[in-house]
Amino acid sequence: MYIESYSKGSSAQYIDNNELHSYLTEVLHLGNALLFTENEILKACLLYTPLSFDKLCPESVFSTFRLSKCVYIAEVMVAEPYRGQGLGKMLLKKFFDIVDTKKYKDVFLRVWNENTPALKLYEKMGFKKCETIEQQKNTPDGKNVIVMTKIYLHKPLSTAI
Repeated sequence: MYIESYSKGSSAQYIDNNELHSYLTEVLHLGNALLFTENEILKACLLYTPLSFDKLCPESVFSTFRLSKCVYIAEVMVAEPYRGQGLGKMLLKKFFDIVDTKKYKDVFLRVWNENTPALKLYEKMGFKKCETIEQQKNTPDGKNVIVMTKIYLHKPLSTAI
């Protein structure tokens, strides 16, 4: 699902299978996954981990929030045939139902500034923009560099839906 989500369409980029395997292994080792399946088909997933996992997180976030009290939604992915059916919203609601609010006080996520459907969903769910970064990625053929603007969004868990 990760490869499908990030190697096609307007956000297409090069994905190294070894790096992807290491990344997903670390996310799942440190955090958790919420999966939505139907008839044994994986339709959507949400991966989350402590914010300390995100090596790109801006200094302004680290200096403003207690890192040990922040959780990071590393990925929200919906398989293309199932987009627009509310699966992302359902996964976020489930996340807010189960996240340990005794351990975590704030939640963060990072989204590409041109992913309008995701931005609208996150804003409806109460996330607010807190920072922006530029992230370098390689084109799908791996030969050129592109720069993507990513927005960090924040939400206090006390206001979870």
